[in-house]
Amino acid sequence: MKRLALLLSVALAPAFASAQGRTENLVSEHGAWSVYTETDPRECFAVSAALDGPLPGSRIAPGLLVAIWPDRGGLPEFSFTTEGPGIVAGVRLVLDDLMTWPMMPEGNWAWPDSAAADAAIAAMMPMAGSVMVAGQLTTGKGFQARFSLDGYVAALAQARQLCGENIKSG
Repeated sequence: MKRLALLLSVALAPAFASAQGRTENLVSEHGAWSVYTETDPRECFAVSAALDGPLPGSRIAPGLLVAIWPDRGGLPEFSFTTEGPGIVAGVRLVLDDLMTWPMMPEGNWAWPDSAAADAAIAAMMPMAGSVMVAGQLTTGKGFQARFSLDGYVAALAQARQLCGENIKSG
């Protein structure tokens, strides 16, 4: 996870596009989403930087990540990460301002609270028009981070293909 955090800090740097070009593990870009791979442990993931830029107290835009871990069944696992102040409360992923899933914060990361939530998000995201993660930072300030879905379906399909998974839902 530390390697992933380091890779994401490079991938989500302010010069997002140029930083991706310097990252050895970048496989491809699909709209607002980029596909990366890791080998130890084997994982493939798609990541997108927030449209709103950095959160208060941060230098790097937060990221929304969808990881595929073959040794964990190959199902999409969602996470949100930011640099700077930690995430403490009320974190939720929202699709189309209608569907909401709570996320568990830990430091600068947050995850859906169950595999069932991951599966529901994976099933709904391809049909959604917008995605946002919102919550509260350790500074007490609330945040909202909006993400583009342009290229999401293609990026996730490639991540699944790269990790040898042929999963049709999500």
